[in-house]
Formats: sequence, C-alpha cells, structure tokens
Amino acid sequence: MNFLSHFGKTADEKIIVYDIFTFSNLFSLLLYDGLSHDEALSSILANFDLNGYVFQECIHNSAYLNLTAKQIDFTEAGRRSMLHQMALSFMS
Repeated sequence: MNFLSHFGKTADEKIIVYDIFTFSNLFSLLLYDGLSHDEALSSILANFDLNGYVFQECIHNSAYLNLTAKQIDFTEAGRRSMLHQMALSFMS
C-alpha cells in the first residue's frame, strides 16, 4: 500500500484518516489483503489516527463489520479513482 506515503502523519507517525470514505476504503483494502475484520481493525487502531466522528460511526457503531473487500472496484480505473478520491479527502 505505497499510496499511504502520500497521506499526512501525526507527530507520532500515525497516518491521518479523518473521514468515513477513507476509512471504509482502507478497511476494505486490508480485507482484500487477507486480514480478518478483527485484524484489520487492530491494524487501523495501531497505525492510523482517527477522529471522533470516524471512530464513532465506523468502529463504536460496529459499521466496520459490514464492510467487505468486494465493495471496492479493483480494476485499474476503479483503483485510480478510489486513490484519487482518498487523496482529495485528505487534502480538504
């Protein structure tokens, strides 16, 4: 996941994920890589900085359990579009 190098980081080197779109796509990518829901959640909590809104809506409300790897268009065009949208959400 080399694209993560384009995301901002906090002082403690955690990658910033402050919107639900980015969280959902990142979580789905981890599932696609073969992680279980629990493993993907642990990875995100250990390596990413989430804001309260994302934490509440995606984790506390257990919405992450409904995410699947199939929710992402893994064609080249779909991947580029997703990465572009993730980058734009970070910049705003």
